Amino acid sequence: PFDIEVLDQVFQGLPSCRKMDRDHAAKNLALIASALKETNLTSLTIDRFPLETLRLPDERRHWFDCVSTSFAKLSTLNITVDPSTLKLPNQRFKAIKGLGHILRCATNVTHLTLAFHTYGMPKHKFIIWFDTLLEGFTFEKLTDLKLEGISCDEEDLRNFILRHAGTLER
Repeated sequence: PFDIEVLDQVFQGLPSCRKMDRDHAAKNLALIASALKETNLTSLTIDRFPLETLRLPDERRHWFDCVSTSFAKLSTLNITVDPSTLKLPNQRFKAIKGLGHILRCATNVTHLTLAFHTYGMPKHKFIIWFDTLLEGFTFEKLTDLKLEGISCDEEDLRNFILRHAGTLER
């Protein structure tokens, strides 16, 4: 909220700790997803995506429909996922599969940032398997990858990175 350049630089890129009305955020993001169908964006940043949005069938279908073509135009995708409210394994699995479907629509992405921040427990790392998330999908043009807030199997991460070894620079 400050118009002070030094403070803007200090806080730029840091995850937000602000409270979020999750239902309101999900509705706003659904509207943004609908608008994406009509744009030619090459870069998209979502700084706090409530992961529970993708566990519900209607919401999943809406997102899948909206991003199926618009995400293919993206060269940069930065998404910070907030999985705070997903407690049951089945809920997490459905939501992660939905997120994976959305990510796989970004077929031309060169810069990908995938962050998981559980704002209720900031030191908690989100456990993820790339094989479950992406189902063996390879981002053919990926040069820059940034992962935050995850805990994963070493072999799974190695396989993911090796699939991208031909293009990955950072």
